[in-house]
Amino acid sequence: MWQEDWQENLDKYRQEIDKIDYEFLELLTKRMECSEKIGDIKSQHDLPVYVPERERRIIATRQQWGKKYGLASKFVRVLFKIIMWQSKELQGKLIEKDKVYAG
Repeated sequence: MWQEDWQENLDKYRQEIDKIDYEFLELLTKRMECSEKIGDIKSQHDLPVYVPERERRIIATRQQWGKKYGLASKFVRVLFKIIMWQSKELQGKLIEKDKVYAG
């Protein structure tokens, strides 16, 4: 019986992680949709995709937020570097596409 209890708990927590991961991906998708809209604005106004000061502020604030929840600063930094890399990729593609159609 003891083995069944731990197995049930393990399965329960794994299912919870699966649910959280799915929700996390939904939120990331919403973030990327916002990033695409920002890319459209940047394209219309000939603004750069990469804004170093904005990226530094994002990393710093997210590290502060993560610290509040006990997350390692390095983990949060790397996570948001990856997220922002994807955002810059999306924005760059939008801007390049707009240049092709405008030219």
